[in-house]
Amino acid sequence: MWGMVGGRKWGVCAELAARAERDLLSFSDDARTLQADHPWTRRAESCPHSAPILESGARTELTHLPRFEGDSEADANIEELDAELRESRERALRWFEEAAKERARRDEAPPFQYDYWRARALMGLARFDEAREALDEAWARRETARAELERLDALLSIFMGESERALQMAHRALHDGVRENTADAALVYALVLDRTGDPEGAARMTLFASRYGTKARGSLDRLQTMLPMYERLYLLALNRARSDTLDAGLAIRSFRAYLARPEPEAPERRLAERHIERLRAKPGRLGG
Repeated sequence: MWGMVGGRKWGVCAELAARAERDLLSFSDDARTLQADHPWTRRAESCPHSAPILESGARTELTHLPRFEGDSEADANIEELDAELRESRERALRWFEEAAKERARRDEAPPFQYDYWRARALMGLARFDEAREALDEAWARRETARAELERLDALLSIFMGESERALQMAHRALHDGVRENTADAALVYALVLDRTGDPEGAARMTLFASRYGTKARGSLDRLQTMLPMYERLYLLALNRARSDTLDAGLAIRSFRAYLARPEPEAPERRLAERHIERLRAKPGRLGG
């Protein structure tokens, strides 16, 4: 009986499962920095046949944001953080799949927003073709708010080289979302505009997002949880380059951290190098 797994009595896991069902109804995807200490990850390991506990654990993993050591990502051990993030996302995928199997065994519907969360995990692992399949299913199931799907679709499209779709989705997300998510949509739009050759438009959109104050900081963190590590480096470098308190030297080092990764392809490398050239031409504190 699943309740005895890990030495726990059935009643303990059953009680936790009921709590997980309630928590899933109000789950927030705000970035979490203390993932290793989060109770739902421990509970998922201890109650591996409880679908709601597995789903809570998986969502927690996918909102985990490992922090860079030191002053910035330019000084961090990227390989170590990348390995940690990949392991976390793989664990989340495994838990979602186990939860789906458990619900099917009980003749229940798949986990709520199952395909949306799988698409996020797969995109974060740079498994873009699989992420597209999952996102198409999420569109078909209509369990996720349209603006959330549009933001994810815009990101996935730009990573897959589908510029027109990315622009269309980013524009729609900015107008379809609720006010609380405007900064999220603006940051996605800024990244898309930058990648499609409109740095001025990207700068305006980043400035627009920054007007939301602390919400913009939360939006930046939330966006980072969705990205592969190398794209996270690019996003942070771009954000530093647009900062009102620009330290050009730090922004340059951040772009170099991105260029040091093996994943970026030639067009993205040229774009990062052009950003470095523009930053070098600006007056300011070039530093390191």
